[in-house]
Amino acid sequence: MEYIELAITHWPFVTVAAALATLGMVFDRVFTREAAYVFGACGEKIAKRRFWYMLRETMPLHPIAMGFSFGCVMAASNASPGPAATTRPMIVLYFTGAGVAALVLWVYARAKLKSMSLPGDSLRPSGGDA
Repeated sequence: MEYIELAITHWPFVTVAAALATLGMVFDRVFTREAAYVFGACGEKIAKRRFWYMLRETMPLHPIAMGFSFGCVMAASNASPGPAATTRPMIVLYFTGAGVAALVLWVYARAKLKSMSLPGDSLRPSGGDA
């Protein structure tokens, strides 16, 4: 019960962490390995596409940078997110911590989604053998 009260008290932290983790899952589908490299006919890497390559390789830093940026905006507007962050540097660190939490959520969700399978995935289609 105390965890629920803690989450309600720090709802800005939880909201920003969940939103950034969700965005990370979406952009994980955008910044793909296929977009980062040019492949040859046999599937070997021929060259890097620098822009896409850098976006893909620095992806774990994006939620932390976004949390820091959001914290700077919130600190500039003097909006205190809760009892833990009352000064401007604390507000910035509060939302940077939300970005770190989003990274942890993203890594966990990514691992869970890779290990999950839909019902019937391992079953072969029946009938129609010609």
